[in-house]
Amino acid sequence: MRFLTGYHHGSGQEQEHDLDYEDAETVPASGIRVSFNTGAPPSPYDLERAGRAPFVDHDHSHIYVGSAVFMHPSSSTSSSPASSEDEEELDGAAHDKNIESVHPCRVAPHLNPPCLVPFGGGVIEHFGRYDVLVVDGGKMVWVQSSYGRIPKGYTPVDGGYEITGQKLYHAVANVGGIFVPGKTGPHLAGCNIAMGDREVILNEGYQILCWRDNFIEGLY
Repeated sequence: MRFLTGYHHGSGQEQEHDLDYEDAETVPASGIRVSFNTGAPPSPYDLERAGRAPFVDHDHSHIYVGSAVFMHPSSSTSSSPASSEDEEELDGAAHDKNIESVHPCRVAPHLNPPCLVPFGGGVIEHFGRYDVLVVDGGKMVWVQSSYGRIPKGYTPVDGGYEITGQKLYHAVANVGGIFVPGKTGPHLAGCNIAMGDREVILNEGYQILCWRDNFIEGLY
């Protein structure tokens, strides 16, 4: 089965490998990801590659953990969460020059567009590339957190980065009995999720996705 291991967050480098993820001894710190684009609806085959949806909506529609890839305006027509005031050069040449930022988000294939990103108090309907994370319970675990903290003794799964280079991680919060994926990071001081047309910020009562202790040495 062919998977896109995703840009290594912070490097912008895409790599594609043939592998059986469940038997893989090493994976990137951002996990195994399947790449999609809003220019075409997700096919059943591609969703099968993404694995079992970790969450469901009120109507039992599948909800995936994903990352929205925002391109520089000069290289893509996709919406960008960065204002003109924030458009500064990222440190070093590690980033793909076409990628501006990558934001963890909720992916709901039954919606159009399926990729919803919490940002700036609202919700960005993302158009363009987005990646769905293969959430493997054998290698990953959701850990309780608060105020953007990285739980002691845990290594979070890389979820993305701001235009300023600050790292973002996958988070999930239970709102009204529904688990909603979003983003977290020390600079956010909490978990940000998309609810309707609002960005909801929770300082406590959410979980961050981390690697299990017995798999840390398998990351690269």
